[in-house]
Amino acid sequence: TGKPALSWFHALRAYTAACMKHHGTKFPFNRKALEPLWCNWTAWCSDELSDSKIMENARIAAGLGMKSIIIDDGWFGPGLDTDDRPLNIGDYHADPAKFRNLKKLGEQIHYLGLDFLLWYAPTCISPDSNTFKAMNNLVMEHNGKKVMAPNGFFSLCPCNPEVRRHARSEVTRMFDEYGMDGLKVDLYNTLPTTPCQAGHKHDCSSVIEGVHRMMSDMWVIQKKKK
Repeated sequence: TGKPALSWFHALRAYTAACMKHHGTKFPFNRKALEPLWCNWTAWCSDELSDSKIMENARIAAGLGMKSIIIDDGWFGPGLDTDDRPLNIGDYHADPAKFRNLKKLGEQIHYLGLDFLLWYAPTCISPDSNTFKAMNNLVMEHNGKKVMAPNGFFSLCPCNPEVRRHARSEVTRMFDEYGMDGLKVDLYNTLPTTPCQAGHKHDCSSVIEGVHRMMSDMWVIQKKKK
């Protein structure tokens, strides 16, 4: 318009509106996204995750009018806030030291009238994970080296169709195994800013396009399941 914006937020909002109009973009509307929720990440270290602690807080959340809770990073092992042992991010199976039966816990959460979501980072893979042993050839590389995030893990390449198939398979398995109502998908901000030069197959050239395809795939599965 030629007029200075009131703030960066106003400028970004105007730019987004212009892009949406130009491309004919319509965002999906999910009413549940507007409902209040509680996430354990805001409360205490992921090492303290347990059935009893989640249920204690779920009861409080339900009493306060929350509609859902997020069981965040660390439900499958050491979390990103754990410093004394290696991460196993990439292996998304409930940690038996924290949860005796995650599906049963979910049923108890549902009994309180709450939905529950599980944290999931589909591209993140620790060199200490079992998944890395099977999929290390699909990690993003640049200049002949696997690119490690500051957090100490690598990134599976979202431009690779096998990686996206793996994500679809994992999402399907987690819904079937744990009965959650959705996912908190996280950590795309740790993807390398450099293009992937690994020798594995790429069916799109942009990492952003790969992430879009991955998210679209996972969304289709979630809508079918819940």
